[in-house]
Amino acid sequence: KLRTDTGEEAYIVGYSEDENLNYKDLLSAIDLAEASVDGFAYIILLKNQPENESVPLQSVISIEKNIILDLNGHTLSHTVVGEDKITINDGCHLKLIDTSESKNGSINASLATNTYNPSAISMEKGASLTVYDGNIVGVSAAIYVKGSATITIKRGSFKNVGSSAPIIVTAKSTITIDGGTFIAGTTPKPMIIFGTNGKGSTIIVNDCDYNGDIVDTNLLEKREVELIDNRENK
Repeated sequence: KLRTDTGEEAYIVGYSEDENLNYKDLLSAIDLAEASVDGFAYIILLKNQPENESVPLQSVISIEKNIILDLNGHTLSHTVVGEDKITINDGCHLKLIDTSESKNGSINASLATNTYNPSAISMEKGASLTVYDGNIVGVSAAIYVKGSATITIKRGSFKNVGSSAPIIVTAKSTITIDGGTFIAGTTPKPMIIFGTNGKGSTIIVNDCDYNGDIVDTNLLEKREVELIDNRENK
């Protein structure tokens, strides 16, 4: 959909019949939210999460249906050492938006660094992710692809605070980048790092902000990944 006044892409979201349904935490909202006619359940954060989370298992937000998650200027973060903050399961699609004026909504897994290097978002086989807004911060990666997945990035920022890369791909996937800011961790790396099983992936870059290589040039020379770079200023 396009906004008629600016021509920019707009968010078209569907609410349940009762727009005032509130849940005590995000886990409950995901479990109980019903999909609208477009097949997505719409969830808006009304406060920072997690509150009332005290054990590592509860720190993992599992996406098991198609969800539009409106960060609404709030933060999803770890309060304890745990695993990845959000896991998108097989065949599910997560769309991240932020309808707040500040656009400061974030998903931050960087606090849980003692025993494990978590990512902010991990993706299983067949998962899909579309990011319109959000500040995504992880230790191993902002986004970690464990199974063949589809990623579309429109806007947002993506940072790893460790020595890896903003995106790690360990399965053949398709990534389209139409914008966004990418920030490397302590050691400069390509924006996207590929594991052995990530070979054969396709990366389409139309626009982004990153001060380094998109992928390892050695992989490009060996034709192990396909990079389609449509940026004017490469």
